[in-house]
Amino acid sequence: MKKQNVGLVVETPFPPVSRANLRLYRLATSLINKNYNVHMISPSTRIFNRYSGNFAGINIVQYRGFAQFLYHDIVRLIVRLIHLISAIFCIIQITKTNKIQIIHAWHPIASLSSILAGKLTRKKIFVDWTDFYSEIARLESPYLVPLFKWIELLIIKWSTLIITVSEEMKLALINKGANPKDVVVINDGVDTKFFNNNINSQSLRNKYNLSNSPTLIFHGDVKPIDGVDLLIKALPNVIKKIPNIKLIILGGGGKYYSSLKKLVKQNNLSNSIIWIGWIKHNLVPKYIAMADIGVMPLRSSLQTNTYLSFKLFEYWASGKPVIVSKLKAISKIVKHNVNGIIINPENIKELSDAIISLASNPQLSSNLGNNGRILVEKNFDWDVLMDQESEFYNKR
Repeated sequence: MKKQNVGLVVETPFPPVSRANLRLYRLATSLINKNYNVHMISPSTRIFNRYSGNFAGINIVQYRGFAQFLYHDIVRLIVRLIHLISAIFCIIQITKTNKIQIIHAWHPIASLSSILAGKLTRKKIFVDWTDFYSEIARLESPYLVPLFKWIELLIIKWSTLIITVSEEMKLALINKGANPKDVVVINDGVDTKFFNNNINSQSLRNKYNLSNSPTLIFHGDVKPIDGVDLLIKALPNVIKKIPNIKLIILGGGGKYYSSLKKLVKQNNLSNSIIWIGWIKHNLVPKYIAMADIGVMPLRSSLQTNTYLSFKLFEYWASGKPVIVSKLKAISKIVKHNVNGIIINPENIKELSDAIISLASNPQLSSNLGNNGRILVEKNFDWDVLMDQESEFYNKR
C-alpha cells in the first residue's frame, strides 16, 4: 500500500522535543509506526539558520522565523505574525511538493496558518486543541482576547477534525459552534518509561542543598491562571509547621513570573524558593524526581475547568502525590486522598493545610503517588493515546 503523507505543524523549533511540540512529536512516532510519511513543520530559531533533515524518522522542515523571540514581551506579536505568513507559504509548498493528504496542527497560531493553507490547497485539516488561549489572555493580555476569540471561531468552523483533551473541553467547543461529530477526545499523557519513580535524584538534591527538606514543585508555564502566587502566599503558614520546606519553580513566564519574585522578597521567602527556570525536556524527569509533592493551585476559568496538564501526568508518572484545585476535568481523574488532594480554588488555608498534611505524612504521600503512577500506566501513556489518535486518519 502506498504511504500517505502527513504534515504536522508546531509553533516552536523542532527538534529538539519540548513541551510545546511534545504531543505532535508523539503523534508523529505513532504515524511512522503505521507506515505514514511524516513532515514536521516548525519555525527556525534565526531567519538565516534553518534546520532540515530527519529526526527519529520524521522529515524536518523549518520555515524562516525568529523563534528565539516567541515569548519576548515587546516583539512577540510581530514575530508570530511573521511566523503565520511564513508558515502558510511553507505549508503550501510542502503540501504540493510532497503530496500531503492531511495537515495536522497544534492550536492556536500553528492551526491558524494550517487552516488558511489547507483552505488554499483543499486539504483535510486536523487540529489538536489543548487550550483556550482567549481565556489565558484574559489575565495576561486582555487586549488580545477578541483576536484569539476570532481565531478560535475560524478554526472551529474550518477544521475537518478537532482532537481535544477532555469531555468538558469538547462540550465547550460544541457550545462555541463546533459540530459534535467533528470533535473527539484524546487526553494528554506522559511517557511512563521516561518519567518514572526509580530515578536517582540525590546528586541534584545535594546541588540545591535540599538535605532532608520536604520539597514541593511547580513545573511548566507560569501564568496567572496557574495560581503560583497563591502557593507563595500559602508558604508562610506551612513554614510555621515545617520550617525547612522548599519550593522548586521549574519553568518560566513573563510579567507574572517577574511579579512572583517580588512577592517572594516581600514575604521574606527567598531561602525557601528555588528558581530553576526553563530546562531541556530530557532533564525534566530528574528535577521532578528530586521533589516530594507536585502542586497545581489553579484558578477557576473556562481554560482550567476544561484542560488537562502535562505536569499532572508527569508528577504521577514520577510517583509524586499531587495537590490540585477542584476543577471539572481534572477532578474527574484526581480522586481526593486516593491519588492526590483536592482543594477549592484560591483557598490559601486549604492549600497550606494540604501541603502540611502530605509533607508531614510520608506514608500517605507515597501511597497517593503510587496510585497516581498506576493510573497513568493504565490510562495515560502516550503510546496508547497517540495510537488511538492516529486511528482517526483512517476514518476521515
